[in-house]
Amino acid sequence: MPGFMGFLAKQGLRTEFQIRIGQLLNEVHSSPQIEQAAFYEINDLARAVPFDTLRSRINGVGRLKKYNRTGLGVAQTFQTVLSQPNADKVVSVLVTDLTDHSASKLNLAALEDDVTSAMAGLRKQRLSASVYTDSSRFYGDFTPAYHKSGRRQQLSGTVLPYYIWVIGPPALVARFNREIFRDRPARQAHVGLSFPNLAYAVRLQSVMKPEGQMSYAGAPTQPAVKADFGQGKREFAVALDLSGLPPELQEPAVLNAQLILDKPGTTAELVAGSARRLTEAEHGNSALEAYSHVVRVRVTGVSAAQTTLTLRLPAPPLPAWVAAQSTLDDAIPTRHPARTYHLDWILSGARKAYGATPPPVFSLPIHLVKKTD
Repeated sequence: MPGFMGFLAKQGLRTEFQIRIGQLLNEVHSSPQIEQAAFYEINDLARAVPFDTLRSRINGVGRLKKYNRTGLGVAQTFQTVLSQPNADKVVSVLVTDLTDHSASKLNLAALEDDVTSAMAGLRKQRLSASVYTDSSRFYGDFTPAYHKSGRRQQLSGTVLPYYIWVIGPPALVARFNREIFRDRPARQAHVGLSFPNLAYAVRLQSVMKPEGQMSYAGAPTQPAVKADFGQGKREFAVALDLSGLPPELQEPAVLNAQLILDKPGTTAELVAGSARRLTEAEHGNSALEAYSHVVRVRVTGVSAAQTTLTLRLPAPPLPAWVAAQSTLDDAIPTRHPARTYHLDWILSGARKAYGATPPPVFSLPIHLVKKTD
């Protein structure tokens, strides 16, 4: 989209945008982790450009060829990215201002639904998206998405937001964020995260341990617990490998607040506050080296001979910064700096592409079997 041209300061200035995106561009181009990278400029359509050309553009040298002030709309831009060859097998990185310069007021009213339709490929191709936002000084023409009395205006250093979307298979997106995009902005949101093959193991405790500790007695079992659940409460630990999740979803405070235990036919529960990272000593144990976290489960009764618990982490809600960074009227950016016209609609539309109830980040079955001997 052409709106970001104002982030490219000239005459010896370097904006925050140029510094961050220049670093990301260089990392993508030079990283040995990336076998092949292609670069595009999206205006009225996507055009492949050489790395050196795009790098020069980010440095403020030259302009987009056939530059169109309106460019594609937000929904059409997403559709263009998802329609690229092998979009379901690679990571696509989109840098955009998310300001729809091309839409009429009527079209803007349908922005959320249009984004949902345009991003239907996320669900069909089982892709996820990580969204990062930062702000930067802006110089030059600014055209608002919606305005009652505002019009295109010249800005000189006004701070505006921009967005970096990382789209692709969840495991590849997580790896890109972790290994390539290390200098990520703090404000982020994630949609479509799903890890169906998350590694985990149940460790059955033969002796009750104080809260927060694990028993190393015996080897890890398969995800099944066979015990005498008729003799009072029984606890066991579940070791998890959450190293591939976004860092904020690995935080114990988040896990303790959001983990859910489905418990048909039992009075099982997660032990409050028990989700935590493994200590260095625990992680050094050969039986636990494949895992990063642990959470404890307490069972006080099982009505059937066997049943299945499900430990799951629901899809994260949109963070509070999304609403805070949204505006109903972006005509005068100096009045409400660093906001985007209906950012909440855009992110909500992307989330709704996965259906009314987005899939959980992970869902892990744990079989309980009553001992009969």
